[in-house]
Amino acid sequence: MTRTETRIKARYMDAVGAMQTLYLSDVGYAAGPEEDYAVYDGALRVRPTWTRSIDTALDPSAGADTSYSAISLGEAASGRYDALRDAAWGYEVEVMEGPAGRPTSEFSVVMTGITERADIGWRDVDLILRDRLQVLRDRPITTATLAGTATAGGMAPEGGPSLAGRPVPVGWGVAEAVTPVEGNVHDQIYRIGAYDALTGAADGGAPLTIGPQFETASALQAATLSAGEVAGCRAEGLIRLYAPPAGALTVSARHHADCRLPALVRAVLEGPGGIRPSDIRPSVDALPAWEAGWWTGATEATVGQVLDGLLAGVGYWHDDALGRIAAWRPTPPEWATPTVALTVDDLAGAPDLVATGLEVPAGRIEVEYRRAWTVLSEDQLVDADTPARVAWHDLLTAAYRLDAGDIPVVQDRWPGYRTVARTTALALQDAAATLRTGLAPMYDMPRRAWRLGVTRAGARQCDLGTCVDLSAIPRLGMARAWVVGLRRSRSDAQLTVWG
Repeated sequence: MTRTETRIKARYMDAVGAMQTLYLSDVGYAAGPEEDYAVYDGALRVRPTWTRSIDTALDPSAGADTSYSAISLGEAASGRYDALRDAAWGYEVEVMEGPAGRPTSEFSVVMTGITERADIGWRDVDLILRDRLQVLRDRPITTATLAGTATAGGMAPEGGPSLAGRPVPVGWGVAEAVTPVEGNVHDQIYRIGAYDALTGAADGGAPLTIGPQFETASALQAATLSAGEVAGCRAEGLIRLYAPPAGALTVSARHHADCRLPALVRAVLEGPGGIRPSDIRPSVDALPAWEAGWWTGATEATVGQVLDGLLAGVGYWHDDALGRIAAWRPTPPEWATPTVALTVDDLAGAPDLVATGLEVPAGRIEVEYRRAWTVLSEDQLVDADTPARVAWHDLLTAAYRLDAGDIPVVQDRWPGYRTVARTTALALQDAAATLRTGLAPMYDMPRRAWRLGVTRAGARQCDLGTCVDLSAIPRLGMARAWVVGLRRSRSDAQLTVWG
């Protein structure tokens, strides 16, 4: 039987600013000309382990979690790795497995991530690994900030001094009834973030007339407007009123031409400093084509917060073993078509029942939609006295909620049932209703979660959100299940399945 070897390539920047590659192996290997005679140091003592998981309650607001263990190198006492202590880490690490002593071209990449830091001990050196998803999640959605210099008319729309250093607002998809950020109130200019179309504006509940769009901020500032009119500059995300507002100013806009979830998730992922289109899995494009919206205002926001907001209540976004981004919308597993079939030959040890009774103890699933936008209170609005004011007043104050029908089987099990709410940024009632009808049957019957020890070959077929056929494994009591957890090391692999 051929022995398996683990090889690692870790990129880092040395003390003089030159990029270097650390070649590691748990066996040791001297490459040939195909790798420029790189020497894989045999000092790798502890190989990495990585896990991906979703809470077994399948609540998308909790998000997906990925974690990697450290790797350890021996012979620290010799001082040979001391230079790593001051290295500027944060670059890619690649973990490969293959037949011991064979060329690296015969190896498979099983994990990619980054090295956060090197901890130099007396006997060992620990390289602390992180997944690339965390780096992406923590990246600010924008680095542009307001200067806070708009202290008089005619100045650039950078907001007043209180906004100095605050992020410029950014919008995604559909946003309704948001309170715009001050640009230059002396010129009645406000910021809402770059947009595709301005769909509505109101002053204290009194609708304003949507006027022309201008190419530049200076052209917008110089324009002559009519009473009750609001004009804009799409590219710079600005609007301008004819006169100072008498009440609460609210604006609705479509920030993208395509406001459906797949397009919005891609737009966030591929934004400044983002990932390559090739690193986005087809499952992102398979998300429901529902419209959604998110708006930051002048508050700090990260890529992770925006994606979590857009997908809240709908599904999950996560990375795979190669650092590519995938997405998954959970539905009752019996609705899905399995893509992987596991048998007893794929098991390594007896399955472990880790959770039962995963149904939600409630008779009603409530979906709150359009919750990413500002909703004003009654005292901020003038009385609704005309049909137009009434319509805008209703837009601002309505509670956008949908309740699933009472489920008799759940009421029988829990006579004192309660309402379970799911909050989402979906824009339309039809989409929210479809979401609701998919959630209710997920929870109206008892569910289980099993932890399965599996072979490496079995584990490589699965990722978070894979629907697996378990009908050939007796005593589990379910034919179809969602993979909601993976744990992988070279010596063993585990799956957590929900169904």
